[in-house]
Amino acid sequence: MVFTKDATKTLEINGVAVQIAPNVNSLGFEHYYYAVFEYDGIVYDVRTRSNDPNYIYEVLDQLLK
Repeated sequence: MVFTKDATKTLEINGVAVQIAPNVNSLGFEHYYYAVFEYDGIVYDVRTRSNDPNYIYEVLDQLLK
């Protein structure tokens, strides 16, 4: 999955470059956050369903320890 520059930000979490982008479903009441990163040669696509954007950072911090 590749995000457009306007929709994404790239940051480093525990030494791994991660692309993160928000997405709201067409009805506007469910919020999703997507993260894509490569770790040890494997590409991961992580999705969280939360109105709090900080939740995906917490999940990624735990995954990338």
